[in-house]
Amino acid sequence: MPVLMDTQQIMRTSLKLAGFKTIPADSEIHVKGRRIRKALVAIDVGVAELLLARDLGCDAVITRLVEGLGLRVTRCSFATLIS
Repeated sequence: MPVLMDTQQIMRTSLKLAGFKTIPADSEIHVKGRRIRKALVAIDVGVAELLLARDLGCDAVITRLVEGLGLRVTRCSFATLIS
């Protein structure tokens, strides 16, 4: 059975793996989510990547912003996105 995580758990795990104790100023969770089973991780995410995530059955998108070099964890409603 897959492990389900929420956005806070993903952020904590990322910080631990990177050796950080606090969230960097250029990093944040834009949309909180729970029971995340599958995430798309990419650099510079746009509409095409969000649609790909939807088609792949992803529950969240994690992106590294090129401009601010931050980490963004985003959970989105694909029904809202494409309607």
